[in-house]
Amino acid sequence: MSTFYDLPRSSVTVFQAPDVSDAFRILFSSLKPSEKVEKVHFICPKAFLAWHQECHIPDSESLTYSEFSDSCEVNPDDVTAPEVIFADSDIFLAFFGISKTLNLIKSLKSALKIEKIEKMRQFSAKKRVHIVTSSASPLSAHLEQFINSIFEIKSTEDANVFECSTTSFDKKGNFSVMDQLITIPKSSDTAGAKTTFKTIKKVENTMENMSISTATTPADTAKSAMDLPFFVGRQEDGVAIRDAATKKIRVGGQIVYEPDRDDDLDDSDPDDDLNI
Repeated sequence: MSTFYDLPRSSVTVFQAPDVSDAFRILFSSLKPSEKVEKVHFICPKAFLAWHQECHIPDSESLTYSEFSDSCEVNPDDVTAPEVIFADSDIFLAFFGISKTLNLIKSLKSALKIEKIEKMRQFSAKKRVHIVTSSASPLSAHLEQFINSIFEIKSTEDANVFECSTTSFDKKGNFSVMDQLITIPKSSDTAGAKTTFKTIKKVENTMENMSISTATTPADTAKSAMDLPFFVGRQEDGVAIRDAATKKIRVGGQIVYEPDRDDDLDDSDPDDDLNI
C-alpha cells in the first residue's frame, strides 16, 4: 500500500477520467495540506473559476489561484506553490496555441527555491504540475514530451474507490504500466487518513523489449515462395509472359497482343468515316 508521495517523483502528471470530478477528488485528497504540501496553486479559465470552486475545490486557505482568458495569459512568476493543478488545459491550448502552452508548462515545472531551516542550508525542489483532463479530450501529442506519469481513472461501485491504469516514463524512454486501486478516505475518517494507491499488477517495458524482431517465420517463408500473378521473370535477353494456359511467349522488349478466341477480328473499319 502506498500514498501519492510514495510513487515515483514526477514533475508533470496527467489525471484523466470520464468525469473530471473524480480526478479532482483524488488530487485534492492526495495534496491536502500537510508537512509535505504547504500550498497548492490552481489554474483555470476565469469563466470557470466559480464552477470549480463550487464543485471541485475544497475550502482551504492553502490554495492560491491563477485565471486566464482569451486576452489574459498566466504569469508563471505568480505561481510560487510547489504543487500546481492545471485545469482545462485544452481551453488554454485553444486560446494561445501549442507553443505558448508548452512554454507555460515548462516554466511552471522549473526549479523552485525553497528555504527550510534544516542544518542551516537551502535546497531546491521542482514544482509538480498536475494536468486534469476528460478522457473524451485527450492531450495534444506535443505535450507528451513533458509528461512523466499518466493516471487513467475509472469509477467503481464504491464512491471512494477508483480503478486506475498508471503509466510512468523515465528519462531513458522506458516505461511501466501499473493497475492500481485508489482509495480515498471517507469523510468521517479524514483526520490523519491518507489517500492510498495499491498496485495490483505492474508491467515493466524497456526500449530493448520493444525492438522489432527480424526472425523469419513459416508464414514469411511461404509468402516469399509465392508466385504472384503480376510477376515478370527475365530469361536471357527476352521476357517470359504467362497467359491463362501458362503458355510462354518470347517477345524480347516488344509488346505483343495475343488474340483471344472470342475476339471479333475482321478487316472492316467501323470508324472509316473518321479517316483514322
